[in-house]
Parts: sequence; structure tokens; C-alpha cells
Amino acid sequence: MREPYLSKDTPDSGLMALTVAVAHPTFRSSPKVLCAAACVCKDWRQEVQECAGCNTDVHLSLRSCSESSTTIAVPPLLPKLQGFASWLAKHGPLVKSLEVDSFSLSDTISDTAVQLLRMGIQQAAATCCVQPLAAAKPPAADYSTTSAAPGATSTGLQQLQQRQQPGLRLASFTSHAPWAVDLLPVLPAHSLTRLQLGWGDSTAGNIAAENYAAALAAALPRLSSLQELVLCGTIAWVPQGEPQVDSCLAVLRQLTRLTCLEVFDETDADEPNSAVHQLLAQPPPRLQELHLGMISSWGLPRPFDFGRLQQLHQLVFHSMEPEVSVLPAQLRHLGLAYCRGPHQLAAVLPLQRLPALSFMMCDGFTEPEQLLRLAQLPARQELRLSSEGTWSAAVATAPAWGQLPQLCELKVECREAHATGRELAAVIAGVAAATALTGLDLQMFSLESPGREDDGHEEHAAASMWGGPQQVALNISASIAWLTRLQSLELSGLDNVNSSIWRAAGLVVGSVCALAALTGLTHLGLRRGGACVDDFTAAALAHSLKQLRRLDVSECELGTMVCLAAIADLPRLSDLQLKGNPGVTQQRLMLLTRLPHLQILSVARNDEVTDAFMDEALSALWFITDSREACWML
Repeated sequence: MREPYLSKDTPDSGLMALTVAVAHPTFRSSPKVLCAAACVCKDWRQEVQECAGCNTDVHLSLRSCSESSTTIAVPPLLPKLQGFASWLAKHGPLVKSLEVDSFSLSDTISDTAVQLLRMGIQQAAATCCVQPLAAAKPPAADYSTTSAAPGATSTGLQQLQQRQQPGLRLASFTSHAPWAVDLLPVLPAHSLTRLQLGWGDSTAGNIAAENYAAALAAALPRLSSLQELVLCGTIAWVPQGEPQVDSCLAVLRQLTRLTCLEVFDETDADEPNSAVHQLLAQPPPRLQELHLGMISSWGLPRPFDFGRLQQLHQLVFHSMEPEVSVLPAQLRHLGLAYCRGPHQLAAVLPLQRLPALSFMMCDGFTEPEQLLRLAQLPARQELRLSSEGTWSAAVATAPAWGQLPQLCELKVECREAHATGRELAAVIAGVAAATALTGLDLQMFSLESPGREDDGHEEHAAASMWGGPQQVALNISASIAWLTRLQSLELSGLDNVNSSIWRAAGLVVGSVCALAALTGLTHLGLRRGGACVDDFTAAALAHSLKQLRRLDVSECELGTMVCLAAIADLPRLSDLQLKGNPGVTQQRLMLLTRLPHLQILSVARNDEVTDAFMDEALSALWFITDSREACWML
């Protein structure tokens, strides 16, 4: 459809242009931009006040300006809160989300904060329209030579109805302030679809945390439009004089529109487990996504039964105890933070339609056949495995990795200080066979070279592994370079394997430049590469890996940092980690100003690269704004 022609002499053509500009989501997403526009002139101010769009994200920080201060004085805080409450009362219709940050507020200050914020929210909600209907401007005339389109009248009515919508249409509220629960009764129930709350049980005591959970249970049923709810803190308590456990989860079945729920409770007691059992017995009717983070070692808790969640498509369970006994057959994504062995997999194998599975292997995995049972899932398309803490599960299952074509992500982290060369070689060989990997995280931070008294044992172990005397050492870099589907690679602690003793055990790091063949990488981490990652290596990788968005070469030996010239040509780089490389200079860092998308830079300070240089010179050159921050780390 042809747009109506507006000549320069058309009445109100300039005002119509302002209306279009203010209505653009990019324009109205920032309170700073809106306030600046409202201060330009009367026409701009009027358009901002009448804007029907609701796309502004507000982050109200109540933290102290001083990093060393743990409390906030009343005088500087009150004007800030009063100013925001006044702004919210006038411009509430523009606000899509509100995040309130808090840090060590006294009872007096928190009470004041609640009163001022409640006042601003209530005043914004009481505004029935953005501008009184009688004062609203009539629709601009259509100056086109053609007749008006049939939908023009209805469009005008829709715009008029938008002006009559409730003044506060807040869709999301986030706060980890303990007093934020007192704001729930005034939040707009008709528009609020996402709520994220966090409260601790260590700062204010368990009684205060339980009181918070009780107040939350009383306030949640009113918020009937909620679709996403995130709760971090004590969720359950035992009422005085009562034998049963009460919980803020018990009321969630009343939230008939809730589709996503995340609950994290680290209370070391049985009450959280009882609360989850109550939730699973009477879940919200439309719940499709559930994240549970429970840490409890209280007794022997009975397993969780998720069988009643008939609409659930995604389940992520971050807990060691209790285990999972029954899972809904319609699951599409299952994540288990801890899987102790085959008996836990017994609950997974009946899920014949499960396409995505991720879990961490614990010490219960002792044979590769245990992992190969997952091949019985015909619909499985994505498998993500991790092994943390000890090498035992990784070494035991490594021969199976290459036989699982759906294995797309693998993480192996060793925290044992005396892993043998045979164990590490088994892991590397298993990794090299998993050619479908798109993500690999191999951490060798805690490795220590075997003692010289074990040299003969290591050589014998290596020979046994390969069926005879080993002629060629296993090259770690070359083995990983064959994984051409990799998009994310974390290869940390190479310096720990770069010794003659490991070579005697049949392992060499090889040339890290071989990783330049992985041209699809978007994330590359080589932390603690030491001498294995020098200036030349970093430059060679930067010349080849043009898709990189994150590069971590911290604690390497980059020398004079000549590689920064090549790194500065990475067109998509947004995160660069350089800490632990003392050779950084002002001149070299200035090369990074060519990076158009750089948001995070981590670099060590020295006599030349000082706080003043980092905060003033580079900030001025990069025009760092709210959407672009720099992180200077020691």
C-alpha cells in the first residue's frame, strides 16, 4: 500500500515525524533518551508524554557509589528515590520492565524505599490513559490523492483505544532486595508476565527469610497474568505449632497462565524437598519449563516424581539429592546436574521421544557400556556430557564418546593433582573420536607431572594402551584440530602438560597453531597456556579465526603483545581476556580501538597501563555507553 504523500507545507507534518520517531522501539527503550528528548522543546515533551509504546527497561540501582562502603546514607538516596517515583508517576506507560537493585539497606531506608516506590507505582497505575482523552490530538488528515483505505478508521480507533489503556503496563519486575515483596501488592496484575525475586537466609536470619516466603505466598495468587516466575531463596517453613511444611510453592497451582518456573533453594534441610513434592503433586496446569536447584543432604529424601506434569517440555534439575524416579514422556529437553550412574539413567531410557539430554557423569559410571545405553533413545538429537571433580568417569566412558554421534558438547575438568599420563591420553583419544562435537571444554588446571620414579610405569602404561611400544606421541593440539565442527573451544591448562615427563608418557601439546584449522570457532579459550601460547601463536590464530566473538589468552606468554595488531582485525570480537600477560602497553592497547563490537576487556594493570589510562583514555576513545562496558581486572 502506498504511503500518503506529505509535502513540506502539510500542517503538522513535523509533529507526525516526531510521533513516528518516539514510537520507534529503539528510541523509547532507554529512559535517558526519553528524558533528553522531553527536555528539547514543548513538542518533544508532548510526544514523549503521549507515546503509547511500552518498551522502556528501567534499572534502579540503590548501591553505594563507594566500593568499600556496605551501607547507603539516607540523604543521597532519598532524592534519587523521590525523583524516580515522580518520573514513574508521569511516564509509567512507557515502562516495560523494572529492576530494583539493593545492597545492605537499613530497615529505615528500606521502609522509605518501599513507600516511595509504592507511591510512584500507584500513581502510574491510577492514570487511566497516557493523556486525557479530551486533550488528545485529533488524527492527522490524510493528504493522499487516493481514497482512505478501508482499515484506516479501525486503525484510528485502535490508536484511540491505546491511549485509554491503563497507565502502568509493567511486564517484568526483578529484584533481589529483601523488601521487594512489599511491592508485589501494587504491581499491575493485568500486565505483569515475568517476576524474578531473590532473598537470602544468611544476612537477615532464617526467621526473616521464612517471613519473606510467607508474604510471597500471600501475594502471588493476585498476579494472575504471570507466565514466568524465578524464585531464589528459602521457599518453605514449618509454621509454629504445626507438623506440616508450608511453602510459597503451594499457591502456584492458582497461576493458570504460568509456563516457566525456576526455583533455587540452598537450605540444608528437608523442608525444601517437601515443598517440591507438594508442587509436583499439584503443579500449575500449563507449566512447560521447570528449573530446580535444590541442595540438601538431610537424611535420605525420597525421589522426585515428575509424572503429573503433563505439559512439561523442559526440565533442568540442579541437585545431587534427591534423585529423579519418574519423568513425563513428552519431555523435549532434560538436564541433570548430577547423574550418579546407570540406576539414574533408568528413569531416562523410557523417554523415547526425548531429543535433547544433558547431564554430569559422577563416579557411578565405570564402564563405557553404561553410557552407550543412551543409543536406545531413537529421537535423541543432542547430547551434552560433563565430568567434573575426578577423571574416573571420564576415563571409563571415553571409549564410548566416538560411538555417540549425537554428542555435541563435552566438558571434562580434572581436580585431581596426580592424574596419570594413561588417564589423560585416554581422555584425549576419546575427545578426538567424538567428531560431532560443536563444543569442547577441557580443563587441566590441577594436573601435576608424574614423579620421575613413575617414568617406567608411565611408558609401560602408554605401551599397553596402544597395544605395544608407542612410536608416535599423542598430539593434543592436532587431535583437537580434527574436530572441524567445533564452534566453542576451551582448552585450559596446556602449560601443565608441557614437560618432558608427559612426553615420556606419550603426550605432547604440539603446535597450538594447528587450531587455526577450526575456522568455525566463535569462542576460543586458551587460559593458562603458558609457553604453549606465545605471541606468534596468538597472531596466527587471530589471522585465521575471523568468526571469533570471545578470545581468552590470559596467563599465556604473549611477550611484547604484537599479536594485538591481528586481534584488532577480528570484526566480531566482543570479549577479550588478556590478564596475566605483563607485556601489555598503552600503544598496543590503542590498536584495539578498531574493534567495533568490543564490550569486555580484561587486562592486567602495570606501571604504564594504569587505572587513569584505562578509565579515561580508552573510555573516551570507545565512547563506552550503557550498552558497552569495559572490565579492567588485575
